[in-house]
Amino acid sequence: MEGISTNVIIFILVLVFLLFLILFSFKPKPKSYIRSGKVILNRGVVKEKWQKIEELMRLGRPSNFKTAILEADKLVDYVLRGLGVSGETMGDRLKSARPRFLNYDTYNDLWFAHKVRNDLVHDIDHELLSYEAKKAVEGFKRALEELRML
Repeated sequence: MEGISTNVIIFILVLVFLLFLILFSFKPKPKSYIRSGKVILNRGVVKEKWQKIEELMRLGRPSNFKTAILEADKLVDYVLRGLGVSGETMGDRLKSARPRFLNYDTYNDLWFAHKVRNDLVHDIDHELLSYEAKKAVEGFKRALEELRML
């Protein structure tokens, strides 16, 4: 009898623990959405990810700069796809996205930033300079602002 009650107590504790995990593992989603095509863009998620990118830049280390640029490029690509911009690759989507940018300098800065990302990924000898990293991240930021995601 004593063994059964111990097993029941352990079973109940495990259930309570699992219920706790399920209830507290899901974050509520921010409420700002843009619906376009198959993807639902969420401004809150974009802003949250952008804050992490800016934190990486504040750390001031080359490895953090590289990560920030890669994450920013992925974030802009997510936004472009979510806005329904066509293209097989990010480069193709950037070409298709030209009409969405009223400011030509913003568009050029975005291309610069994407090229920096490509250099980081494809050129093993590329040394990322601090000013280059800052200019690239600023280019991604301006693009996201013009697309009204930040």
